[in-house]
Amino acid sequence: MPPPLHFEILRRSPSSRARVGRVSTLHGAFDTPAFMPVGTQGTIKGVLPDHVAATGAQIILANTYHLMLRPGEDVVAQLGDLHQFMSWPGPILTDSGGFQVFSLSDLNKIDDTGVTFKSNIDGSIHHLTPTKSIEVQNKLGADIIMAFDECPPANAEPIYHEQAVARTLRTERAALILAGRNLALWTKYPGLDSVTADFRYLRLRRCAEDEPTGYNPDALDHWAERAKNWTAEGSDVFLYFINGAKIRAPAAAQALLARLK
Repeated sequence: MPPPLHFEILRRSPSSRARVGRVSTLHGAFDTPAFMPVGTQGTIKGVLPDHVAATGAQIILANTYHLMLRPGEDVVAQLGDLHQFMSWPGPILTDSGGFQVFSLSDLNKIDDTGVTFKSNIDGSIHHLTPTKSIEVQNKLGADIIMAFDECPPANAEPIYHEQAVARTLRTERAALILAGRNLALWTKYPGLDSVTADFRYLRLRRCAEDEPTGYNPDALDHWAERAKNWTAEGSDVFLYFINGAKIRAPAAAQALLARLK
């Protein structure tokens, strides 16, 4: 049986980073870049499925939030899945409902467990969590499903955006990777200094051969303090010295260990 999702690059531009790809799903393939007609409530308004296909569209998008409210994911599942419900044989992507956190902001309340919505149809109350969103999308039978996250207003404070990203990472137990040449990067985004998994993995680079311990004392003090704080929070910390000046890596490790005692 083929994998449920496979991506391949068909061609790359020799003069830029542009590329043409193809995503294969259990309901067929679509080329990238792709335009996805939007069938929010299980239909592209005013257009029949064969008319959509005649435009060259290969994949369409449906909305988890709206289909959850009406007709409901169980009804769609009983009818087969969203492909049969819509009479669309090709690939379908469902969004997570996260955009409605933004677009229906006057009807919802956000907390770390999810979002409590007041239905825009009948006023009923629904609590949509990351787990619930995935369950609904699986019942809808979409080929590509999205992780539930928040879509903050563009004019929200930077710290709000950072906290929204951290919340999604924490829910999905995904790692956040920050890479930079100086310590300032790590203090630039305070909202992202949040535990998203039960361990921390660091690779210290740019070791200097002219420094006896590879790094200046301030840098070593900084990382030792962070490692102590993470350990105190209950996280395992894995810290590696991977750099060009390998000759200084043992001295750097010993200097860091001395600061951790």
